[in-house]
Amino acid sequence: MEKESLGGVCLNWGCIPTKALLKSAQVYEYTKHAADYGITVNNPVHNFEAVIKRSRGVADKMSKGIQYLMKKNKIDVIMGFGKLAAPGKLEVTSTDGKKQIHEAKNIIIATGGRARALPSLPIDDKKLLDTARLWYCRSNQNL
Repeated sequence: MEKESLGGVCLNWGCIPTKALLKSAQVYEYTKHAADYGITVNNPVHNFEAVIKRSRGVADKMSKGIQYLMKKNKIDVIMGFGKLAAPGKLEVTSTDGKKQIHEAKNIIIATGGRARALPSLPIDDKKLLDTARLWYCRSNQNL
């Protein structure tokens, strides 16, 4: 059962996309100092849209890899929000609000992660964003 995207927050919006962004920044920094390595690079310019697109592509590729592994290993993935109803029973609410009970011999519970605001640093969508809001704003040009 998966609420949104296989791989959760870390793979889709947190750790992995952030590492991809950091790698782009590192490559940019290398190009600015290429002469130190005996390489001439004239006027490196970053393209933030392309940087974001690459970061999203890295995350999407990894999520698709998880989808492939689930299928290959004959693991059923049910999209929706789930809760344990009883031993071996999972109640899943789909995005349209429909509820179903699924039974399974083995159920793995991985609750995932989410941003937590600190009392002195509230998430204000201006100076401080959580990862999901950051990607939403960037993809919709709201920042």
